[in-house]
Amino acid sequence: MVGDSKMKDPELVIQYFPDSDTLRLGAGATPAEGETIAKWLMVEWSRDEEVTGVVLRNAAKVLRPYLFPDIEEQSDNGGRQRDDRKKLVNPSFEDNPSHP
Repeated sequence: MVGDSKMKDPELVIQYFPDSDTLRLGAGATPAEGETIAKWLMVEWSRDEEVTGVVLRNAAKVLRPYLFPDIEEQSDNGGRQRDDRKKLVNPSFEDNPSHP
């Protein structure tokens, strides 16, 4: 039960699968089922109907504007050296009208 003070918080499990560009954030439990709730976003749950994780498909494409907002595409940089410094930003969908 969510919010039950007797339950220990499960360990966060983060998995990235580069071959499918999929990011999974989970609670360690094996999901029994899942349902797509938005474009590229799926929620997983256990047999007890507890949420066990979320899955983001096309993760690099979706997250790139939020993780690397100042990096130009290599093909658009006119021969300049690419800046690969990571910069974390607050992912506000309202601030990025190009977000799907």
